[in-house]
Amino acid sequence: MPGWDGNGFFVRVYSWEADAAAGIKILASRMDADTNNITNNGFGNTLTRDGQGSATNDLPMNNFRHTGVGDASTRNEYGVVGQIQDSSYLFTAATGTGDAITANFDPDIPALVDGMTLYVRASAANTVVNPTFAPNGLIAHPIKKFGGQPLVAGDITGAGAELILRYVSAFARWELLNPAYSATLAVPWAVAAGTADAITAAYTPAIGAFTDGLLLSFRASAANLTTTPTFSPNGLTAHTITKKGGAALAPSDIPANLAEVLIRYNLANTRWELVNPTDAPTYNSQLITADGTFTVPANCTTATIFKLTATGGGGGSGGSGTANGATTCGASGAATAIVSYTGFTPGQNVTVAIGAKGTKGTTAAGNGTDGGDTTLTYAAVVIATAGGGKKSSGNSSATPATLTPPAGGTASASAGASGLTLVSSILLAGGDGGVAMSNTTVALSFSGRGGGSYWGEGSRGIGSDSLTPVAASNYGSGGGGAQRQAGTDSTGADGAPGVVLVEWWT
Repeated sequence: MPGWDGNGFFVRVYSWEADAAAGIKILASRMDADTNNITNNGFGNTLTRDGQGSATNDLPMNNFRHTGVGDASTRNEYGVVGQIQDSSYLFTAATGTGDAITANFDPDIPALVDGMTLYVRASAANTVVNPTFAPNGLIAHPIKKFGGQPLVAGDITGAGAELILRYVSAFARWELLNPAYSATLAVPWAVAAGTADAITAAYTPAIGAFTDGLLLSFRASAANLTTTPTFSPNGLTAHTITKKGGAALAPSDIPANLAEVLIRYNLANTRWELVNPTDAPTYNSQLITADGTFTVPANCTTATIFKLTATGGGGGSGGSGTANGATTCGASGAATAIVSYTGFTPGQNVTVAIGAKGTKGTTAAGNGTDGGDTTLTYAAVVIATAGGGKKSSGNSSATPATLTPPAGGTASASAGASGLTLVSSILLAGGDGGVAMSNTTVALSFSGRGGGSYWGEGSRGIGSDSLTPVAASNYGSGGGGAQRQAGTDSTGADGAPGVVLVEWWT
C-alpha cells in the first residue's frame, strides 16, 4: 500500500519513470493521486520542528538521544539529567515555621501519593511534638517518626536542618526519616531524680506537653517501694506509673541498680504505662534450722504470697538388749505442713520453733524419744504445726514376735491470725516406722527402717553386718531400729531435726 511501509520507507502511488517506459502519458488525475498520497500519508504523518503535530504511537529512538533539551517545568515533561542530579524536583527550602512547615516545589506537586519522598531544608526547630507539613498549598498533615511515634521538641534541630519526609497515605501523615534522636536514642533519655516513688527527670530539649503515646526513657536510681509511683518530666504534672492496661505495679517493677526504664503516656487515662516492668519475679528463699524469727522483707506487700514448708523432728528408735535377736522398729518420720499465706505485714516477724530430733534409746531395751513439733506463729496465733515423728520402744525379747511400728506425725494449719489469708495448704503425714521381726526359732530377725519425711527416707535399721547406730540425715526422718547380735546390746538411732523453708517472689 502507498505511504510509509513501517520500516521508514515511503511508497508512492505511481512511478513516473515506470509510466514513461510503459508509454503512459502524464495525466492530472495520476499527478493528483500521487501528490495527495505524499501530502496526506507522507508529510501528514511526520512531526515538525516547530512543534506542529503529535505522536500517535511510541517513537523508538534506535539508541539515539534527544539532545539540547531544556529543563522540565511541568510534571508531564521529560526530566533532564541535570535536574535529577541537582534534586531540583524534590528539594526546596522550607517556608512557614518549625511547627507548621510549608514548601513550594517546582514543578508543583498536585496531590500526595503513598511513598512520596521529599527533601526540605528547615527554617526553624520544632517546639511541639506534632508539627505539620504542607507542600505546594496542599492540606497540612502531622509529622511523625518510627512508624507513627510523636516527635520530641528538637527532632527538627533548627534552621538549616535537612529533613527527609515520606508520605504515608494509610494514616495521612509524614514520616520524618531522620529525626535528631534516631541515631543514638529511640526515645528521649535522662537520668532520673526525685525519689523511688516520686520520680522526676529533666530532658533536653524539654518535654513541653503530654501527648498520647509519648515514649520516654530514664535511668532509675532506686526500685519503687509502693504500687503507685509517679513520674514528672521537666516539671510537668506528676502522673501515676502503671503496668500495661492500668494494672498496679508491684514493688521493684522498676528495679534498682541503675535500671533502664521505658514508659509511654496514656492521654485518655492520664497515666504512664511501664513498658518494661520486671515481669519475671525474683525467687527468694530462707532455710531456717534453729529457733528464731523470719522477718517479712520491706520490699514485699500484704499481697505477696509466702510459701512456708515446715517439718517436725524425726523420732528416735529404741535400743535392744538381753536376748540375741531382739530387734526394734524404726521410729516414724515427722509431718510436713506446706502452707501459703498473704497478708503478712512488711517488717513483722513470724516466730519459728524448730522441732528437735528424737533421740535414741541408749541403754539395752531403752525407749527412744519423740521428735519435737515445728510451729509457726504470727500475731500470737499458731498458723501451722508440723508434728514430730514418734519413738519406737526398746525390746529385750527374742521370742517370735511382730512388733508394732509407730505411726508418722501429723500436721495442721490455721488462718486465724489477724490479716492473714490462707491461700493453700498441703498437710503431709510422716512415714510410719519400719516393721521389726524377732524369731530365733528360724534364725530370722531384722530391725525396722526409720520412717521418711517430706525431705527423704529415714535411716536404715541396724543389721547383722553392723551394730553401729545410724542417725537419720534427712530433715524430719526417723531413726532406724536396733538389733542385738552375738551377746552385744545395741542402741537405737537418733531422728533428724525439723526445718522450715520460706519461699516468696518479688
